[in-house]
Amino acid sequence: MKAFRKPGNFLREVTQELKKVKWPSWTDVKQLTVVVLVTLIAVSLYVAVLELVIGTLFRTIGIFR
Repeated sequence: MKAFRKPGNFLREVTQELKKVKWPSWTDVKQLTVVVLVTLIAVSLYVAVLELVIGTLFRTIGIFR
């Protein structure tokens, strides 16, 4: 691989590419963090309720006791 033959060139190119990246603003980071956390909580609650319902159903019909 070319990257391992000339590590100095590789690191320079990586640095140049990182300068081209449009990094998100602090406001965007905070907003997206809130979106991720809310989604995580919602999915966790959904899975917990689903597990409770299925567990209760199985115990009721006698699959698990």
